Amino acid sequence: MAEPRLPLLRGLPRRLPQRAAQQDQARAEGDVTARHRHPRRGGRGAEGGALLIFAERDSKIIAGTLNVQDGAALYGRYWGSFVEERYLHFNVCYYSAIEHCIRHGLKRFEAGAGGSFKQLRGLDPEPTRSLHYIVDGGFRRVVVRHLSQEREAIERKRAGLLEKSQLKDRGEGNRQ
Repeated sequence: MAEPRLPLLRGLPRRLPQRAAQQDQARAEGDVTARHRHPRRGGRGAEGGALLIFAERDSKIIAGTLNVQDGAALYGRYWGSFVEERYLHFNVCYYSAIEHCIRHGLKRFEAGAGGSFKQLRGLDPEPTRSLHYIVDGGFRRVVVRHLSQEREAIERKRAGLLEKSQLKDRGEGNRQ
């Protein structure tokens, strides 16, 4: 991959991230140029803000991910692609994001929700949280009940995956 650049984001079509996400059907992969760009940071400086990592081919954006940087951590959030290519998803969403963390001294990268396949790429499962308000009381009760059950199932799955972790001080084989 070409050396990433970090210019301010200018001239990106407004609906490009939405269009890319709509075209993405869990496509994975591809060998293309990755670029990193920080949109306006709202005065927050280098310690935080949005980070777009996108793949270009022939000067055209073919895929990208929106990440959030906060202090010493980078959080992967949204992914979209206009093409289906082998390795594109992991090159853009994981490897390029990890490279950004290393280059800029960030202490933590969290790839986002979903996918036990992430452990195969050296990322252990970490809990994610979100906040929502559902206006309809009946529907809200159904969702709350479901989420309670889902949390227990997710925690069991996470515990099982962590037992198999190959990362230092995580897996049973690595504990002292």
